[in-house]
Amino acid sequence: MFTNRCFEAILDRCSDDFRWPSTHERIAIKRDFFLMCGIENCIGLGDGSLFKFENKPNVSGEDYFTRKGSSALSKTLRRTIGL
Repeated sequence: MFTNRCFEAILDRCSDDFRWPSTHERIAIKRDFFLMCGIENCIGLGDGSLFKFENKPNVSGEDYFTRKGSSALSKTLRRTIGL
């Protein structure tokens, strides 16, 4: 429940910024990633950083426990070249 509310809030604020690239854009992104990094067939990279909570959520708080002993929600950011 808490996770869904977080995702809904993030998507409501960012829905215009997040979209799947068109076929033409994917071809260009793949080419650029290969030229810049030598990585084939890549259209993006992700980062699994954490949104740390000041306090553990009251509902299912143990689901947000991290390996470092805090409570957090994982965020994934996507970065594409040229968009």
